[in-house]
Amino acid sequence: MSVYRLNALISLMLMIIILMPEAEHAKSNVFRYERKRQAEIEVRKYCGDNLSSALQRVCAGVYNTPFKKSNQEMEMDDYMAYNYDLHPYKSIENARRMLRFRRNSPGVHEECCSKPCSTEEIRSYCGTR
Repeated sequence: MSVYRLNALISLMLMIIILMPEAEHAKSNVFRYERKRQAEIEVRKYCGDNLSSALQRVCAGVYNTPFKKSNQEMEMDDYMAYNYDLHPYKSIENARRMLRFRRNSPGVHEECCSKPCSTEEIRSYCGTR
C-alpha cells in the first residue's frame, strides 16, 4: 500500500470518528423539532381560563392591540397621489373601493373556543416585541 493511500485512509477514518457524534446530535435535534411541530399543528378548543392561559403561554404577555377602522383607512390625499399605473387592469373607482375595504375578522374566542384551533392560530394574536 502506498504512503498516499495510507494517508488518505487515515484521514477518512479520522473524519468519520470526528463527525459521528455530530450526526447523532443532529438526528436528536430533528426528532425534537418534529415533536414540537406536531404540538403546534395539533388542534383543540380553548375556552375561558384555558384560552387566557394558552394566550399567556404562547404570547408571553405581548398581544396585538385593537385598532380603530379610521387608523387603517387611507386619506383621500394619500391615494390620490398613488400611482395607478401599478394596477393597469383596474378602474380608478375599483382601486379606491379596494383601499377602503376592511375585513371583519373573528376574535380569538370565535377562532379557538367555538371551534378548535392550533398553536399557530393562537400565535397570530400575539404582538411583536
